[in-house]
This record gives sequence, structure tokens and C-alpha cells, in this order.
Amino acid sequence: NKAIDWIGSQEKPWFMWLAYNAPHTPFHIPPTNMHSQGALPEYRAGLDAVPYYFAAIEAMDTEIGRLLWAMTDAELSNTIILYIGDNGTPGRVVDRSVYGSGSKGSLMEGGLRVPMVVSGAGVSRQNVRESALINSSDFFATIANLAGSSVTAVEDSQSFKGLLSNAGSAQRDYVYSDFEGDSVSGWAVRGRQ
Repeated sequence: NKAIDWIGSQEKPWFMWLAYNAPHTPFHIPPTNMHSQGALPEYRAGLDAVPYYFAAIEAMDTEIGRLLWAMTDAELSNTIILYIGDNGTPGRVVDRSVYGSGSKGSLMEGGLRVPMVVSGAGVSRQNVRESALINSSDFFATIANLAGSSVTAVEDSQSFKGLLSNAGSAQRDYVYSDFEGDSVSGWAVRGRQ
């Protein structure tokens, strides 16, 4: 509601960072009109967490849709939307057919590879899956570049603006991640293979 109200009050070009904290633990039940998982009991240890996670994803999707529907056609035609997951799927709900052994809190694919979707003004590549390496830090340079800055790299942030219209404009040769947790620590490097 606050995001919708804020966008509606803008009279100049704007930037909004909208961070949803769901889906996330602790698992809970979103309002039933926002998901199709049926009547779920209050979550407690021992219950299958997957329907609660799916309900939270659907509820987030419902709210993102509501935000987009609240924007005028003129606003939508002049807006770029960058969507990214944060840090992988919790182990209790990870789809093992997609991520065999990794999940949130690990240096495996299920913890490092997260969804990202870009849509809107200036995006001419549509309905394609890009295999270029992108790090979440790249959002900084990309957003600055989209806003008119000629800077395409700042520290470890490299703009991926070119990928929005050109499949051959990948910047990164590798991505690096390190992690230090209670039971796992280490680092991982992934190349363009």
C-alpha cells in the first residue's frame, strides 16, 4: 500500500527499492485470497513447509501484480522493473529436482543461483533466458547506468544494461562468493561454462 501511494505521488523521475521479506522463515499463512494452497493450519515443526512457502510466493506475486496494476499506462511505459531473489531457497522447501544438493546457506547452486527478471522500458529482448553471469552487486552499476550515468563499473559492480538489448554484451568472466555460517564456510568461483 505504501509503495502504491508513494508511486502515485511522484511528479519527477523516481527510483524505488521494494524488498519483500516473504517468502521467508518463519513459515506463516498469508491471507487466503492471495494464494491457492487451500486452508492451511498454523505452521509448526513436523508439517510439510512446501505449501506455506508456495503460499508466500503466490502472495508476493499477488502484491507485485497489484502494484503494477495500480500504475498508469504512461508510468509503466517509462518504468524498468528489476526483480531478484535474495539468497536461495531454504533447505526444507528446495526442489531437489532442480537443485540436487544446494540450498540457502550453502555455496551450492541452490544457494547461489537465484531468479532474476528484468522487464519494461528499454528491454528489447523478451521471453529469453540469459546465461550470462550476473552478481547482485551488479545492480548498483546497472541502475546508475539506466539512470543516465556513463559509468559501467564501480568496485565489484558491472552494469548489465547491455544485456537488455544485446545477447552478446556479457561483462563478467566469473562470479565469486564466500560464506561463513554456523556449520558451513568457504568460497566458490563460477566461470562462463
